[in-house]
Amino acid sequence: MAFLSLAVFFWYSALESWLAAGRAFLNTGRYADAWQPYQQASMLCPLCPEARLGLATVNLYDPAQSGAFEDHLKQLLATAPNDPHVQIAAGNLAVFQGEPERAIEHYRKAIASDPSVAEAHYRLGIVYQQEGQPQEALTHYTEALNLADPDPLHYLGQLASLYIELKDYEQADKTYKKIDSRFILGHQELALLRRLQGRLPEALDQQRQLVRLLDDPAVTGLPMNQDPWYFETDQVRIEFHRLERKKAYVYYSLSTTLYLLGQEDEAREYRERARALGDKEEEVKEVVSYDLQRLAAEQPQWHERSAEFRRLFLVPAAGS
Repeated sequence: MAFLSLAVFFWYSALESWLAAGRAFLNTGRYADAWQPYQQASMLCPLCPEARLGLATVNLYDPAQSGAFEDHLKQLLATAPNDPHVQIAAGNLAVFQGEPERAIEHYRKAIASDPSVAEAHYRLGIVYQQEGQPQEALTHYTEALNLADPDPLHYLGQLASLYIELKDYEQADKTYKKIDSRFILGHQELALLRRLQGRLPEALDQQRQLVRLLDDPAVTGLPMNQDPWYFETDQVRIEFHRLERKKAYVYYSLSTTLYLLGQEDEAREYRERARALGDKEEEVKEVVSYDLQRLAAEQPQWHERSAEFRRLFLVPAAGS
């Protein structure tokens, strides 16, 4: 009897350990990482409701099943409408469908169900930022980072981008300094911050370091560097998923900084490297052009030079 009790104790401890690990990953939106803990928990207890729901939630984000996302979500909303992660998934779908008010409703339901879920606050912050409510966004980004341990890199990056939007460059700088030095997007965002501050030589140093990181497969292959890059211009939302497109953007951006500093030959070289990477160059140009508009508005002394770069390198030639 004592042996049986001890076996049950170890079984239950292992199950709780796997479930806790799955919860921790779900709470910060790390769905791919949550799969193994929930799979292990499901093997220990095939009928465990939390393990089954966790696996079903994680599988929503499986790229191989992306076409069935909406159908699977409807099933989960019918069986587990109060689960915060199901509500987050519903909010994410609403964002994708261009319905921010519905997204806010779902994220708020997730928070009401479990206020400790960092991902719900983070996603709600993104919608508020996109909807022009920066103070609401700041509140929820801050709460997300208070709840997450350790701080997810994309949470820090999004908070820093909001500080830039608010022109609080000191806080943006402090936030970027918390980010892992191997996080590629963090280097690019920090370079843009340095340009907005008028510190072009420092921006150039950041971008040269960034090019070295992009040439290192050990760095580009890290999970932290696999996420898409998202950009909001005045007109559209643009996403860069492929490494080649991210490189093209970085090369164009570096070309911009070089041109502003009068290093025109090297600027043309990086522009050609960007063009050689191929598809959807116009989307890359649109983001770079928007970056230059922001720079010219913040640092008027660069207005003429920025306009010249846009005319020479970003605007299609007549008849092309």
